[in-house]
Amino acid sequence: IAGGYLHAREVMKIEPAGAALASLGWAASGFFAWHCGTGHAGFLAFFLTPWLLWAWQRALSDLRFVAGVALVMLLALLAGGAYVFPYFILIIAFEGGVHAIRARSITAVAVAGLASALVSLLLGAFRLLPILEGLRVFRRSPLDDDSITLAELGRMLTRFDVRESLEASVPGHPFGWAEYGS
Repeated sequence: IAGGYLHAREVMKIEPAGAALASLGWAASGFFAWHCGTGHAGFLAFFLTPWLLWAWQRALSDLRFVAGVALVMLLALLAGGAYVFPYFILIIAFEGGVHAIRARSITAVAVAGLASALVSLLLGAFRLLPILEGLRVFRRSPLDDDSITLAELGRMLTRFDVRESLEASVPGHPFGWAEYGS
């Protein structure tokens, strides 16, 4: 909530009441309710997203905030952020691209990006290197080619049957409905 409020006030320039509402909306969203409520602890680090955005925006004009970006990246790694860490890289790349287009210059983005990457790698090496080694040794199987029909998609998004969603799988699909539609 604090990170969302700070980002809304300082970066987005939102008035206090709106910033409070935005930060509460973020922290109390269905995404977090679903993932926290079902034990997906690896998604908890997504709560750090406003802090990442705040630090990144500040790092574009003041390189001291690269430490903040690196700290958030480290916290994502320490929280088991198998999804969060690469997603944060995508967020930084997207936000950097938007900044470069608006400023009509890539210099600030390149400098802040390289500095953030270097500091993040140095701080997180003790966690990143074992992860990379584990991925090298224990390769994941290729992605499944599962797909759904438009009728199945409509059913997933409009019907909720607890018994059906808790089944281990749905005939013809490797995952339960909850993994697809909830």
